[in-house]
Amino acid sequence: MSFHFTQAQLGRLSALISVLLAPLDADSIDDWRRDSCRALGALVNGEQLYFLAAPLPGVDAMWTEGMSDTLRMAYSERFVEDEGTNRALRFGVTAFNQTSIVAGDWEGYRADILVNELFLPHGIHDTIGLLSQVEAEGNGNGPWCRFHLGAARTPYGTELFGESGLAMMRLAAPAFEAGVASLIAAGSWRSSLAATFDSLVTPAWVFSATAHKVVHRNASAGLLMNEDPEAASLEAAVTALARGLAQSAEHTKSTAGNQWSVQATASVRTHTAAYVLRASYVAPARLGPGRTILVVARRTTPQPLDAEALRARFGLSRRELEVAALVVDGFGIADISKRFGISVHTARRHLERLYRKLGVHSHLEAQRALREL
Repeated sequence: MSFHFTQAQLGRLSALISVLLAPLDADSIDDWRRDSCRALGALVNGEQLYFLAAPLPGVDAMWTEGMSDTLRMAYSERFVEDEGTNRALRFGVTAFNQTSIVAGDWEGYRADILVNELFLPHGIHDTIGLLSQVEAEGNGNGPWCRFHLGAARTPYGTELFGESGLAMMRLAAPAFEAGVASLIAAGSWRSSLAATFDSLVTPAWVFSATAHKVVHRNASAGLLMNEDPEAASLEAAVTALARGLAQSAEHTKSTAGNQWSVQATASVRTHTAAYVLRASYVAPARLGPGRTILVVARRTTPQPLDAEALRARFGLSRRELEVAALVVDGFGIADISKRFGISVHTARRHLERLYRKLGVHSHLEAQRALREL
């Protein structure tokens, strides 16, 4: 069967394909889902739009538009009971419409509990969209995650939800699968990066590209927030720096196009300490689905240590006390080497002896142990 698409339809189909291919260009998964839903809605004139992505850590199961909260919440909890969708997945169907989902079994469809309890009472009489189920970790052993982009309307039988609409869905299906695959691959990579990020002794925050949301705060940042009495003022300064960078970004992009080389710094003083904050843009998929802003804090005033208590409790030497003072302020091996004019190898040995005496195994653990004294 052949179909004739208008130029307007081809333009809207092209827009949908472009959005589906680029989840990593969005500031968040929800932004990608929103843009995908709206592009699909424009293509098929959908009344209710939805994009299920579940289960994904830290992400609501569904993004919807035009759909009641009751239906959104109920389907978020019961999507695994959707027999029509389950059957499509078993047969490897990516592009679907209501007719293909029912697959000729209208009697079974009318007797379906989910259809009668959720779909029909909320005006879901005709649907069309794209469907995929992939391993959330992408390593062959992880849990499965379902991605289900759709549009719905009343009544059943609208032309754009029929064979011509299904043909357009089949044209968009490869882009949908590629977008889902890139999102999962980036998520797996970020999971391993997050563990490394959390092991850093430098307090760090990751913001969305517009700085309206904190994507991640590492353990050292949490520790800093707990120990400074003016933590709220410090975090407000961190947020202000990120937002200032976001606001100026459009005016300071490098000539390399997508390479955002924008950076910003600020100094902050509380009653107990002074800090230098540095913010910079991070390329898409490194720390979030799209571009992100990384802000790090370095304390510039020494944090006093009770040398006598450390010597009495842990038997630290003079040099180990000096190293401990640098560790608690967030300095690493290279900094210690430079400060004392010794080799990196010698600095590492000093650190290893300090770790043994403190009963810890990492720089971050040592920092925590010293700060908790």
